[in-house]
Amino acid sequence: MDVKSGAGTCVQDGLVSAACKYLGELPAASMLDTSSVATIDPFTRSGLTPEQLRDFFSAAAKAGRKTTPTTESGNVYAVSKHFHALNGPLVVDEYLSKLHALDTDDLQRARAFVETVALDAELRNRNPLHPSATDALVIGTLLDFPKSLFGFPYACYATDGRESLSLCLYAYRLRTGSRRIVGDASDETLKGVASRLGMTVCSDMAGAACVVVTLASIKTTTCAEAALRGVPVHVLSGVLPA
Repeated sequence: MDVKSGAGTCVQDGLVSAACKYLGELPAASMLDTSSVATIDPFTRSGLTPEQLRDFFSAAAKAGRKTTPTTESGNVYAVSKHFHALNGPLVVDEYLSKLHALDTDDLQRARAFVETVALDAELRNRNPLHPSATDALVIGTLLDFPKSLFGFPYACYATDGRESLSLCLYAYRLRTGSRRIVGDASDETLKGVASRLGMTVCSDMAGAACVVVTLASIKTTTCAEAALRGVPVHVLSGVLPA
């Protein structure tokens, strides 16, 4: 390696070159296309149907293809079609086996939703919503619904990996000064993340830093109690990875 002493220098870019770069990075019209949202109406008495979800992803994927570059360094994976046919049903069964809070009818409905994504090679290999205005619209709506329903002061989200959960729990610890979180004491992954931060998982909500639940295990009574006590609720979109 050629090491030189002294302060480093920054590359100076001209005004015209910088302007061209800025224009080239402006979002394309297709990234602002939210027409796929018109295929769903989730807040009805009967809820969203699997058919509506399929129509939504079909429209979103069609709009997303306009922005997919010819050459990619990632995002789309070259996997055999035979692998999808074999692995897809296994993914569905593994995910549904963790949804213990659903009754028979809801579990059947959940299977139809999961199969829409897990059995579709295109949806499994890429996220047709990212980056787009539809992505922000869907996430904003999903966050605003429980926020307004339970009267939370604000809502935010992160991917449901252990690292992002660690950051969230650490923020709750700093904000409240408490090292206790309310959650599933049998979840070894949750306990491991908490232990890494010097926190413990308990069932007593008094003085807790936050409550950690999943969409599959969330209970309205828990959220209501948390809202009354002023305890933040961290909702995971899925099951924590082992």
